[in-house]
Amino acid sequence: MGWDWKRLGRWAGRVTAPLLALAAATAPALLPRPARGQEVGRLLVRITDHREAIADFTRLPVTIAAVGVHPAGQPRREGWIRLLVPAPVVDLVQATREPVLLLEGSVPPGAYDAVRLEMDRGRGTLATGEEVPVTVPSRGTAAVSFRVKAGQATVLTLDLVVHDLTDHPGKRYEVAVRRATVAP
Repeated sequence: MGWDWKRLGRWAGRVTAPLLALAAATAPALLPRPARGQEVGRLLVRITDHREAIADFTRLPVTIAAVGVHPAGQPRREGWIRLLVPAPVVDLVQATREPVLLLEGSVPPGAYDAVRLEMDRGRGTLATGEEVPVTVPSRGTAAVSFRVKAGQATVLTLDLVVHDLTDHPGKRYEVAVRRATVAP
């Protein structure tokens, strides 16, 4: 007797959704606290999806649990500020039609030089009705220079892309960060 992966996936979704909601509710506690009297800046992170292999899908939900921003001047392995995503499941098909607001959070003012997404693999539904796994080859890191000013909003838009690698060994689709743009 084999595993019923579909049932296991539904069970995992029911178990993890409340845990992710709890994590999102406690997210402010994980952010660095500004010094007394220091202002913070607002960072809005939006997701779009570049029209490459996404046209193969009718539905492609991915889980983005957190966004990390890296202060300029810090060693790349240190200093990341982790912002939890309140509603971590994003349908990338919808993101081709309009940008999806992923999060709005407070960060210390200053210069930043990179952003990364903590994405899990997902399962998408192809136009044929077939469900296929979608992998994330890395943490979804992109180099992007931007500055957050105290008391102001900075909008960071991450354009994701779905690559069709079904003609390669492994026969899969992958999600990656295509580019990151900033609007003050």
